[in-house]
Amino acid sequence: MIRGLEIAHESRARFIEIRGDSELVLRQVTKEYKCVTESLVMYHTMANALLRSFTHVEIRHLPRIENQEANDLAQMASGYKIPKDQTQEPIEIKNKRSSNDAFPKKLLKPKLGG
Repeated sequence: MIRGLEIAHESRARFIEIRGDSELVLRQVTKEYKCVTESLVMYHTMANALLRSFTHVEIRHLPRIENQEANDLAQMASGYKIPKDQTQEPIEIKNKRSSNDAFPKKLLKPKLGG
């Protein structure tokens, strides 16, 4: 999701629609749930910083079965092996930057509190 937000931001998009099959992640991004897993707080902070750069954001949960292509891409990125007959040609991302390049250092250091 973060890389997709970076691409939309770099393209100067103002209106975006996020569709995802992870209800937990989507509810954390919409602040319905708190992100309390220490290893994920940085990603949560980065996603929210990017989301603030858009004029309108629509977030929709899709069941995994309705989001098969995105699920396959996520599994490929994680190193999970997908049978060749179930994969599509990968998309090419040009000018790839590190997620850390897009944010001031102070945004990358989450403040944990009770």
